[in-house]
Amino acid sequence: MKVLWLFAHPDPRSLNGALKTAGLHTLEAHGHQHRVSDLYAMKWNPLVDAADYDHDPTDRLLVGDASERAYSAGRLSPDIAAEQRKLAWADTLVVQFPLWWYGMPAILKGWFDRVFVKGFAFGHTDPTTGRPQRYGDGPLTGKSPLCRTQLTHHLNLNP
Repeated sequence: MKVLWLFAHPDPRSLNGALKTAGLHTLEAHGHQHRVSDLYAMKWNPLVDAADYDHDPTDRLLVGDASERAYSAGRLSPDIAAEQRKLAWADTLVVQFPLWWYGMPAILKGWFDRVFVKGFAFGHTDPTTGRPQRYGDGPLTGKSPLCRTQLTHHLNLNP
C-alpha cells in the first residue's frame, strides 16, 4: 500500500506527533510505502489567492473557474501541484489532526481548499449526458481516506 499521511499539528512532540511516528513505523514494518505532508513543518499557506491559479489579480477571482483552468493548463502554483502529485501517487490518504473548536485546524481546511480544485477533485461530467457527476472519475477515484484507527483495523495491526 502507498500512503500519504497528511498531518496538521504544530508540535511534533504532541500526542498527535507520537501517533504519527508510531503509525509510520508500523507502515514501514509491514512493507508499505509512505509520504508525509506535515503542514506546519512545510509552512503550508492555507489562503486561496489569485496567484495559486496564475490569475490576473485585477480580474474578479471566480475560484472554481480559475482553479479548473489552471489545473487543466498545468498552471497551478508549485505547492498545490506537489500535493496533487502526492495524492496521485498514494492509494490511501490518512488525515491526522487535533479537533479544535469542533473542527479541523484552519491550516488543514486551507489545504483542502487549495488542493482539491475543480477538475482534480470535483467538477467532472458524464461524457454521455453532460450532467455533473457527484464525485466524477477524476484522480481521486478509488482512493481510500482513513483515520489512524481505521488504518490500524484495515491493516489488521495492533501498534
